[in-house]
Amino acid sequence: MSWISIMIVCAVIIPAVTCGMRYGMRHGMRYGMGYGLGDGDWSDGKLPPNRERIEALEAELDRRLEEIRVLDARVSELENRLDFTERLLATPSPQAAAER
Repeated sequence: MSWISIMIVCAVIIPAVTCGMRYGMRHGMRYGMGYGLGDGDWSDGKLPPNRERIEALEAELDRRLEEIRVLDARVSELENRLDFTERLLATPSPQAAAER
């Protein structure tokens, strides 16, 4: 790569991309190009605080994780009961041995 190419990249391309990103972030919502940053009208060009949404999602995640822990405990208990029942059915009863 020649030094002219490096100068063009540093003097033209990098500032153009930077300005384009700044303009897009400031004015993109107005034209429907939100870069996937969420919903809302940001006429002042600042991003909205998503803290409330993040906290609500974290609370929902914690609730679901607790529900999964409870269900896991119930499944474990059912596995133990099924194993016990299988062992109970596999052992011959004294009555069945006497009838033979």
